[in-house]
Amino acid sequence: MVLESMEHVRARGGTPLAILAGHATTCDPYSVSVTSPRPDALVAAMRMALARSGEAPGSVDYVNAYANGTRTGDAVEGQAIAQVFGSASRAV
Repeated sequence: MVLESMEHVRARGGTPLAILAGHATTCDPYSVSVTSPRPDALVAAMRMALARSGEAPGSVDYVNAYANGTRTGDAVEGQAIAQVFGSASRAV
């Protein structure tokens, strides 16, 4: 994946395949190495990214799940995605 400004895409005559419209980060003080068993920080980051983009959850085509491969981390991430995008969401 290559991220570039729209100005650069236009200057080279390219066509964007996707647009990163919003992003956000949060800091979960639960632990440096252990995922919090609550999805609050993940939900907050997703909602901030949506707010910055001006998009509604239903307009999002793709959610890139971090999926760190731990029982707690993966479950909490799934809960957060479901809270923000609905229980029928499919994270990739």
